[in-house]
Amino acid sequence: MKTIKAWLFPLFCFVAGYFFNSTVEWVRTFDTATVKECEIPTGVYKAFIEIHSPSFNEVNKVLMYRVRAAGVIVSPMTFFGGTSIGRRLSKDSFVLYKAKQGKLVAIALKDRANHILASYDFSTGETWPRKAYAESIHHAQKRGERMLSILQKAYPSKPFKLGN
Repeated sequence: MKTIKAWLFPLFCFVAGYFFNSTVEWVRTFDTATVKECEIPTGVYKAFIEIHSPSFNEVNKVLMYRVRAAGVIVSPMTFFGGTSIGRRLSKDSFVLYKAKQGKLVAIALKDRANHILASYDFSTGETWPRKAYAESIHHAQKRGERMLSILQKAYPSKPFKLGN
């Protein structure tokens, strides 16, 4: 029988442990992990709107967003819509609207450019469609309508609507 070199067994244990740990982590986060679809630069505060989807989709692709400014997440991951599972999204799939000297940003899909999917106000920290834990849907909707009216003043020729 051949003898195993002294360094081969620890190397095997290290490699096996690495792959085992990766597999366990993948299984643990299978239903909660997300994939970044794209980043949309806002042009202010070194901020981006990140578009994510779950790593596992069945029928349609659920879309979520979060806002990151100067590397810090200022708006947590929030559901805002969905699209067909085969659709590839990039920053070119979205239209970015700005108001209040760029402090209010909103996004819409290019093929439905009048339907605002998400908005964030850097001056107040408010976002739509996300609502606070104890906030009613009615208050969140009113906030969305208020943000939409500000956006409408900046783009008077666009008939904006909330939602997808």
